[in-house]
Amino acid sequence: MKQFVYFILFALMQVSVACSNTEESLLIEGSQTFDYIDNNLSSSVDFSNDSVSILKFANHEEFEKDLYNLRCLKSSDEKEEWVHKTYPSFCSIMDIYEQAGEEAAESNLETEMEFLTFMNKYHNLYFPLEDEDAGFYIPIRDENIAYLANQDCMILIGDDVVDMKDISNYSDLQEAGKAYYELPKPMVMASEIAFEIKNTNMNPVGPDYDSGWTEYGDRKVKLKAHRHLKSFELSYGFYGSESYFHTEFCFRKKTWLGWINYKCHSDITGEVTIPLFNKLKLESSHSGTSSHDKDYIYPIHISTDANYKYYRYHEAPCKATVVFKDIATPLNYSWTMPALVFQLSLSSQIQPIVVPSN
Repeated sequence: MKQFVYFILFALMQVSVACSNTEESLLIEGSQTFDYIDNNLSSSVDFSNDSVSILKFANHEEFEKDLYNLRCLKSSDEKEEWVHKTYPSFCSIMDIYEQAGEEAAESNLETEMEFLTFMNKYHNLYFPLEDEDAGFYIPIRDENIAYLANQDCMILIGDDVVDMKDISNYSDLQEAGKAYYELPKPMVMASEIAFEIKNTNMNPVGPDYDSGWTEYGDRKVKLKAHRHLKSFELSYGFYGSESYFHTEFCFRKKTWLGWINYKCHSDITGEVTIPLFNKLKLESSHSGTSSHDKDYIYPIHISTDANYKYYRYHEAPCKATVVFKDIATPLNYSWTMPALVFQLSLSSQIQPIVVPSN
């Protein structure tokens, strides 16, 4: 028996964020308990600016509701629009990051004074200064939290000020998959690579495609891609995972100290040839700070025999063209995503509920 699905793993497991079964929309209405307060939070908090806004949540559940709202949205533009509409006076660490990207795009930062002035202005961001990596980064692993944390990476839950920073060194940045220099990945020699289905917000499956950095004068770019599972709320006390194909276009410009990320525009088109399914069309347009990311719903092939159920990503040839504002000619990429398989015993206590695709 064969089934074709886009949605998998509707396991009956408890989660920390609950949704009502009668909810008509994926978005939960914003809580009325949020407040904007200045730097007179308490004697133990010392903000560097004259006035710093912070989002106040009545409790952890209210904070998780806003995180859920953000995770339901597919693009950074949608997330930014939602936050600015919900909290129009709030300045987040994500806003600071995008502002730094705009300034880095307009400034050459060719002298020591220019670069140090830039670093001082955006001291809330993390500047690792690791060899040629002169970039700036949000010091929070989960970018959804970065839309809610203030410019000092803090939120207020009840009467407690919570520091959301969880990146303090280059290893943290590499583990988060955000660094210019990435962690080395082990070689995989197999015709079909085994993977696991895990209940996490984003669970990459199989190895990434990484074109590697290519220089074009004072610009440097690369394209990455991987497949992953992303958790989402199904109903109260239940959740599932969707399968996605993820593209990531990274770019840097040369400065006095090294290569820095900045804000620019890219258009990406292409296709993924998926055996037993229609071709997946790649199409995205971004005008943000590196990197430019996009998720596409991606099918998993399911089959069974007498003892096991098999969840498979077949080997998939890919091609993409990137039109990048700062490089005159289109950038062409071609690669193949490897075959992957998850094997589940039919006698397993937890069997995913499969929703067939149309």
